[in-house]
Amino acid sequence: MKKKIAAAFLAASLAAAFPAAAFADEETTEVPETETYEAVSEPESEAEEQSYDYSAYFDDNGFFTGVTALDYVTLPTYTGVQIPASEVNPTDSEIQSKIDETIQNYTTTEQVKEGTVEDGDSVNIDYVGSIDGKEFDGGSTNGKGTTVTAGGDNYIDDFLDQLIGHKVGETFDINVTFPDDYGVDDLNGKDATFSTTINYIEKTNVPELTDDFVKENLGYDTVDEYKQSISDSIYQDNLSSSLLNWLIENSVVSEVPDSVVDALYQVQYDYYDRLGSMYGYDIDTVLGMFGTDKDGLRDQCKTYASNYLVLQAVMEDASLEITPEYFMQTNGADEDTYNSYVDYYGAGYVHFTVITNCVTDFMKQSAVVYDDSAEVESESETDLSDEFLVTPNEAATEEETTEAAE
Repeated sequence: MKKKIAAAFLAASLAAAFPAAAFADEETTEVPETETYEAVSEPESEAEEQSYDYSAYFDDNGFFTGVTALDYVTLPTYTGVQIPASEVNPTDSEIQSKIDETIQNYTTTEQVKEGTVEDGDSVNIDYVGSIDGKEFDGGSTNGKGTTVTAGGDNYIDDFLDQLIGHKVGETFDINVTFPDDYGVDDLNGKDATFSTTINYIEKTNVPELTDDFVKENLGYDTVDEYKQSISDSIYQDNLSSSLLNWLIENSVVSEVPDSVVDALYQVQYDYYDRLGSMYGYDIDTVLGMFGTDKDGLRDQCKTYASNYLVLQAVMEDASLEITPEYFMQTNGADEDTYNSYVDYYGAGYVHFTVITNCVTDFMKQSAVVYDDSAEVESESETDLSDEFLVTPNEAATEEETTEAAE
């Protein structure tokens, strides 16, 4: 249970405070890819007290208040950056992974209330465990049901094997022996009987990827059109990551002001604290789920702070500005949603969440992706000055405009 909560905390807090923090030198826990998170979380009920002023450390453009990043950062020439095609061109596995995610989103299950359990079936069961005729703590589903895989090995002994061959609605005994080192003195090495009822077999219906499916559910006319859109999207994401990593690797930060670290630490701390309170955990317990503490969190934020100083330095140097229109375009939000975010978080923090997008969108306008296939094959250096074969605008079918960001 704690692992699931920890994953939710990590995804929500990182996405909210650091929407694109995949910088080259960071050591962060990976965020699960099972769900997409918005740059800022939905505002809470007005009745719930807000404990932290999110925009206290940011001006209206999303810059750190009172900090001129160019005083601390030496930037490389960030226009006309050359990126090898091997870093950005989508692989077949990347495309298939996105397709699998889509199919999973449209996969449904149904409860089959008749039939016989076969090896590999997903089965919903209830059980009550006893030792020497006496029920023991933790040995029952309490009538709430749990879904297991018949023939699986994630229960003790051959518990799940004994489901095979029984019918839906049947109640029967499963006899097992707890391992000697199970970890509970009253259960170690004991023989137990579980009175088990099969509630239903869970059937999974996986849709087939066809022209009709994508037309009805995804808004594309053909499967090929849908796959092309995935390829274009992955290309843009990979290009953004490559440009971001290049920028961080080639910038020099002389010093990180404490106020910048404070800003990021307070945002992270508040998210962990508020989310922990939703599940009845204090901040120390939540941080412990990730093997860290308050000092460790602050150390992590020092790395974030250095990277965000670089991004702000580009914003300053290129005279870029975050507008409401750019935020709405980047997040697919309407004006009412944008205003609700600003009312709750303040314009400074809201605009801060899309600074990474603004910088990479700007860099994309002049970036050059070159064909490095010969270099990859020979693993030798070549003169790349004339190999300007494809630009981001030529590769993407629907490149998002960045005019609103300038």
